Amino acid sequence: MTHSTLISLRLCNQQISGTVFQTPEQIVSFFCGMQAQDYAQAKWAIGLRLPDSSDADIEGAIAQKKIVRTWAMRGTLQFVAAKDYRWIHSLLAHRYQSAESSRNRQLGLDTKTFQRANKIIVSSLKNENILTRKEIGLLLNKSGIKTDQNRLSHILHYATMHQLICFGPRRGNEFSFVLLDDWIPSQKSLSHEKALAELTKRYFSSRGPATLKDFVWWTGLSQTEAKIGIEMIRSLLKSEVFDGQTYWLSNATPKTKKAGKGVHLLAGFDEYLIAYSDRSAALDPIIQPRAVYINGIFHPVIIIDGKVVGIWRPIKKGKSAVMRSELFVALTNDQKKNIEKEFTRYLSFLTDNRL
Repeated sequence: MTHSTLISLRLCNQQISGTVFQTPEQIVSFFCGMQAQDYAQAKWAIGLRLPDSSDADIEGAIAQKKIVRTWAMRGTLQFVAAKDYRWIHSLLAHRYQSAESSRNRQLGLDTKTFQRANKIIVSSLKNENILTRKEIGLLLNKSGIKTDQNRLSHILHYATMHQLICFGPRRGNEFSFVLLDDWIPSQKSLSHEKALAELTKRYFSSRGPATLKDFVWWTGLSQTEAKIGIEMIRSLLKSEVFDGQTYWLSNATPKTKKAGKGVHLLAGFDEYLIAYSDRSAALDPIIQPRAVYINGIFHPVIIIDGKVVGIWRPIKKGKSAVMRSELFVALTNDQKKNIEKEFTRYLSFLTDNRL
């Protein structure tokens, strides 16, 4: 395997160079989880992989309860398919709670306080009620539970991890919460082993070739659990050694030796970069600080033939938008024109010009 083959295979499996899927929920389920800190950019991450889709299509899938935004892999915000919501949380939630225990103690958030907050939140959301984050904070404050110093985020996170609440529809630009049982009906549960195998299969199907270290990074699993996951589905995977590392990918990955070609405007926090602990195949380490903030914020990037060549950002201008970009390498006039074409495609995605 060469660098160009690695890139080509990732572009293929990441559904960037082409896709067989037809709906937003199919894309999200295939990936198992897609990073969603930046809500608008997260919708574009789906739209990029679904030609002729629009922002309204993604919003529709969310409103129809087919896609849910939640804290999932590594305790970070992700889009997940509603049908996968419960087993993903059952498999991974305890890890996030353990990681947050120290900070919770610093904030004075003990089990008793969390349980009291849960009762207030659940009672307030009964009968399919919907409350914004701010409204929940006010209710807790009135009951004597402090929500300053980011305590509210930890309280909402705790209730979500215990599968009591989830994100619901937006009210304007505000995110709301609903009871999980009202939003997503009960589902057939997966055993720990089956859930681990499913998570492993979807990661390497959608992001291979990838290493064990990449998989551990993305999931937050221990290395031992990750190894078990790989062994459980080993018959579905193939491996190649490259630069002294073992890379795993699905047996169903199309054979290709041709490097992926073309220009793409990726979303901020796009899985093409964030899904791997080592991003050097697509992102030159020399320019990485310009594409990724020190605090872990991933810029929307421009890739040409699978390699990062710059960053971009839509800037609202009247009823439309213009693109602000910063290039890291010299480009030809044709390449610059292709970047503009891709931005036109992005504007087409924003049918309501929502940024």
